[in-house]
Amino acid sequence: MASARSFAADALARLKAESVRQPTNSVVWSELSLAHALLGNRHEALDCAAKSADLLPEARDALVDLQIP
Repeated sequence: MASARSFAADALARLKAESVRQPTNSVVWSELSLAHALLGNRHEALDCAAKSADLLPEARDALVDLQIP
């Protein structure tokens, strides 16, 4: 878990910068949510997850659901 937190801390700044460059990319927001969750930033993680879900087109969401075993 310590190495995951270290990786998340290193990635957080890059992900924040990428979210500014690509504010409508749901994958970026999803990854940002994961980084915040690993760092224990619950509120930020939930906000980013909600943003990612809002950006994901309904048709794409259905395709993702089909791939889950």
